[in-house]
Amino acid sequence: ADIRQPLNLELKAPVDTCYHLAAVCREPGYPKQEYYDTNHTGTKNVIDLVRGNGIPEIIFTSTMMVYPAGDLRCDEDSALSPNTAYGSSKALAEGELIKWSEEGGRLRIVRPGGVFGPGDYGKYILMYHALKKGLFCYIGRKTTVKGSIYVKDLVACLRFMETEKARGVLYNGVFPKASTIEDIVNAICKSKRWRRFVPVLPYRLTRTVAYLGSFLNAVGVRNGIHPRRVDKLYFSTDVSADALIKDGFRFSYDLKAAIGDWVLESKNGDLH
Repeated sequence: ADIRQPLNLELKAPVDTCYHLAAVCREPGYPKQEYYDTNHTGTKNVIDLVRGNGIPEIIFTSTMMVYPAGDLRCDEDSALSPNTAYGSSKALAEGELIKWSEEGGRLRIVRPGGVFGPGDYGKYILMYHALKKGLFCYIGRKTTVKGSIYVKDLVACLRFMETEKARGVLYNGVFPKASTIEDIVNAICKSKRWRRFVPVLPYRLTRTVAYLGSFLNAVGVRNGIHPRRVDKLYFSTDVSADALIKDGFRFSYDLKAAIGDWVLESKNGDLH
């Protein structure tokens, strides 16, 4: 089904929990309105489906992008200040779900960091291929913090949401220990036994050049250069996992172990 349309479905058996994972999440990559049509309007359609079928629980994957990017560490009580259509549409979806929960439903919202692992098509895989070719550069600094989580730990976290140990409504899904972009680069290179010199490029100059890539994309010359991707490499997404830890969730991986496991899953070929 397409969650952007009313979900006039009758389930054949009772359902205890609705996992709402559907989203448009890659950005840049879609027209602005498409994030709202899928993530906000789509969530309202999912809620109608849940109401119509008497489902008592929703577990929802939101995003850490509902927080402002920057060097300030955010927890579940931090003010929301998204600066992208993706983050804004997810914040609106959270609001719809909270209104539904006030009717008596059980709601658990997980705000994952950058998810990586088998099947990944996000920034980790892009970083991997750039490092493999010797083309990766730091933007502005090496100390940018990137909140992340391995996909296997995220699945375990979502299943944890079904248990009574998950007493809250909002949880950040990230590694407990903050990782810098240099930590990530070093972990990838170590797992593949690569030696790489990674230069640091000036942020403002690189972002200015990136507008040329964006223009070329607009006129049909496809390339991966975009100001938003430059921003992602420069601005921190530093998010706390303290609420998860406090309620008893235990991570099976840290950054190095996760990338090592991903390499094994890929049978020592290219990560995928």
